[in-house]
Amino acid sequence: MEGNAFRFLLQEGNQPFFSSQCYIEADPKIQNRKQWKLHLDRPEGAPWVFEIDDIKAWMLHGKPVRQIIYDRSDPKTPFRDLDRDAIFREYLRHLFERIPAEYRGRRKYALMPSISDDESRTRYRESIEAAIPEVTVLPEPEMVAEYFRLLKHSLELEPGRNNVILVVDTGASTANMTLIVTRRDRTIVDVDATGAQRDLRLRALRGDSAGNAGHWVDLRLAKLLGAEHPDAAILRTIEQAKVEVSLSKAESVAIASPGGALLGTIDRALLESVTDELWSELQPLFEKLCERLYENQTSSEDAKRKSEERRSSLRVTGPSDAHRLIDTVLLAGGTSLLPGFQEKMLASIFPDGHRPKVLRVGEARCSPDYLIRITTPAQKALIVGDACLASPKHHGKKQDKSDSKPHTVEKYRRTIGWSAEGEMIGCHPLGGFALFPPPIEEWIGFEGLPAASDCAILCPHPGGNSDAGYRLEQLLARVVPELEDATDRVTG
Repeated sequence: MEGNAFRFLLQEGNQPFFSSQCYIEADPKIQNRKQWKLHLDRPEGAPWVFEIDDIKAWMLHGKPVRQIIYDRSDPKTPFRDLDRDAIFREYLRHLFERIPAEYRGRRKYALMPSISDDESRTRYRESIEAAIPEVTVLPEPEMVAEYFRLLKHSLELEPGRNNVILVVDTGASTANMTLIVTRRDRTIVDVDATGAQRDLRLRALRGDSAGNAGHWVDLRLAKLLGAEHPDAAILRTIEQAKVEVSLSKAESVAIASPGGALLGTIDRALLESVTDELWSELQPLFEKLCERLYENQTSSEDAKRKSEERRSSLRVTGPSDAHRLIDTVLLAGGTSLLPGFQEKMLASIFPDGHRPKVLRVGEARCSPDYLIRITTPAQKALIVGDACLASPKHHGKKQDKSDSKPHTVEKYRRTIGWSAEGEMIGCHPLGGFALFPPPIEEWIGFEGLPAASDCAILCPHPGGNSDAGYRLEQLLARVVPELEDATDRVTG
């Protein structure tokens, strides 16, 4: 299927999603507590407007009714009781109305997130079906897996056994985790309303969700910056800074209070520390899934027989070992782009060195030109590099040069790992280089770029180039000091 087979009819900032934010307008002259009107954009000039920052989070994890009050200083002030399900249905209707009229009569699909609670799952599904005519509701985790299998062609399933796939979908409001067990014919197993697989070969695994996601990260960052009770404006500023640093658009972003006072700075180190906290919060959710997975593999004599060889080879003797049965992790959701998200995930939920394959939604294929693995008695190191044949006039045309090779190398450096003797070796923080055509003087402007300042620039010449050789030696010495010591002993 071609990449242009999909057309996203609702977008925000050229991204294929629409904000889960909405606004409730009420008339303070009317005392009816059920009178309100929903807007997707803030209404101008309205005297009473209440902002719902994330309607999906409220629907999944909030209280059934939220009360809003017009004037707390007036004992007779009007108020409204906002019904969660009614607000969510109205929000979905407004989204549907934004779709161009010529598309509304076509087939419509909605994705159902992982929700373990039967009541919440039924309520969520019924709201979707009530708001969108003739909609087909599909399980979101299975669709993520099919995206990788059928569109990206990067999810390869081993025939003859049940492949186990962990889907981690961490968005703005919720973190969803689901374990998918494929059939032995390499098809994705679907789940019916009761939780049983349609072919009844194995019991299906139901995922679950938690509120530890993007908004949780924003609130945690606000607290670390000293904003104990941040308003919506500060949270939006923090979220924007988080995105810019995560996508390497900036090395750091200063955050100021509404009065202009500096609260602090968001940089990669701070985001990595919060990502570490995030996975500490999500680990119990994963442990519950592992309990279900182990039960899935051992709950009947037939299941034990079919999984015995694999459990034995991976030394799986209980739920605490079940994570070793996972073959692939699929990452989705914007929060998964946080610095260190993948590394913290692997260290948290795969502590014994088991490293499944990790695929990310929207991630470009990672194929650097050079990978250098270095092993010494003291350490193992990995270096990555990429080459460019263009001239400086035709390379890195964006003003911030974010489309240049140093930035490409930096993305590779943060993505690629080397599995050696049960240990995952990430690229060294200084282990990136870009090869450009000589002379080096024409490429000076590409050194020290923001968010790619540690990428070494090499311009080798066919006839030999002492500058390129010196720069390579310096790179190797920074990554593996032993190599510098060895060189000194040889030349001394």
